[in-house]
Amino acid sequence: MIFRLLSIFLIVLLTSCNRFSYNFPNYSYDNLAINKGINANSTYILNATKEYTDKGLRSKNMPEVVGYFKKRLNQNLIIKKDLKDNRGKYVLPFDIPYKVSKQDLTFLKEATNLDFLILSKIEYLELLNKESLSQKNKVRLFSALSGAIATIKIIDLQNNEVVLEMSCTASVGDSQTAFPEVDEFGIEELESIPIYKSAVTLGKKAMKRLLKKIN
Repeated sequence: MIFRLLSIFLIVLLTSCNRFSYNFPNYSYDNLAINKGINANSTYILNATKEYTDKGLRSKNMPEVVGYFKKRLNQNLIIKKDLKDNRGKYVLPFDIPYKVSKQDLTFLKEATNLDFLILSKIEYLELLNKESLSQKNKVRLFSALSGAIATIKIIDLQNNEVVLEMSCTASVGDSQTAFPEVDEFGIEELESIPIYKSAVTLGKKAMKRLLKKIN
């Protein structure tokens, strides 16, 4: 609470100066498949979130993602890194990509006997392949100063069907705000200095907002 108040105070302080403007992010949502929601009576395996960074692809168990699904599924959720056999060996010692193959899905079904696989990823604006974006996201991110896309997918391992795939696109547009300054030669427009959240922060916020949209 204190941190939030300090953040608001800082924004007000900076934007009170003529040369600064705080650009608020926009959040847009897309259903990429029929959203069948979550069945709390079924078993799920949660894969680590894929994060596309300037240092390459990274996998991490985001506390927000793990916490959300643990709350929804309780004992019916198994995190991939915790899945071991009776001898203490990892059942799935390999990486599971977001674009998982049918062969891998078949193996997961046979090796785990679980019902569903949960996948997630975050992509940042500066590393996005603009050509592969949907038409909606091309428009949303066309002149963005900062942005990120968070995506969640759930696959039914019994029939290899995607039962849920949703994305949240966070973007900060260029407001191009200008403030007039009067001098002896007349009125001159000075461009403002935009203040906005980083792509990494936007990615985290987009994921948290996306989780709230799951039925």
